[in-house]
Amino acid sequence: MPTKRGLGLTVLFLFFGLLLAVSSAAIPETANQQKTLHSYGELPLYFVENQGQLDAKVQFYVKTAAQTLYFTDEGIVFDLLRQTAPATADAQAKNERLVFNLGFEKADKQVTIKGIERQAAAINYFVGPQSNWKTDIPTYKGIIYKEVYPGIDLKIFGNGQDIEYEFIVNPGANPNDILLTYRGIKGLATSDKGELLINTSFGELKETRPYIYQTIAGVKEVAGSFVLHNAVNNSQPGKFSYGFQVASYNTTYPLIIDPTLSYSTYLG
Repeated sequence: MPTKRGLGLTVLFLFFGLLLAVSSAAIPETANQQKTLHSYGELPLYFVENQGQLDAKVQFYVKTAAQTLYFTDEGIVFDLLRQTAPATADAQAKNERLVFNLGFEKADKQVTIKGIERQAAAINYFVGPQSNWKTDIPTYKGIIYKEVYPGIDLKIFGNGQDIEYEFIVNPGANPNDILLTYRGIKGLATSDKGELLINTSFGELKETRPYIYQTIAGVKEVAGSFVLHNAVNNSQPGKFSYGFQVASYNTTYPLIIDPTLSYSTYLG
């Protein structure tokens, strides 16, 4: 479980509006600090409820040693860190930071975000005057955006050190309404395996080919794939959108669209 001091660092999220910032700073670290960060990175992913310890736009967040994800009504903010090797033996290693976001285009502005599967672990937050202290902040295995699009819910949860999400397209809803936009990245592409390749200044992130299915007297897979929008001749640099192409399916039953966003290999 994260320490009180480690959790206190989340108060540094004062740059929420600067979603496209990339910066670097020299941060000396001892061997003990490195060991602590490594152990911290092995923890399971906890979705922490914001009860006033962060900017009011954030409703939940996930924090590990190398990444923090902030979940808002409008989308997800990714705050990633990586360490670069020193240029010389006498130089200090540097931590580089990359911040970008994934927005829900044309989404319902009254979306409700709720925690799912509350965990036994709770967070205590002791920063500043005692009146600002927070105790027993609940953590969850995942969250769900209810009605992020008409008749469509978005469920997000941890899968090891990866983030998995699934759109639940309820009967009568249209999967073509799903439109997601990355801002602050360098580009989007798809691989021969049907993966979504997210090109950032840190390198490439991947989303696995979406597993699309329905549960009708067992599990029935439905053909489908990622579909890119505005990926060529993009008039807004740093903005790239995508959705899903889904084959014919039984619209009287829910449809699940389930990719996985992999961080563990990328971040090490």
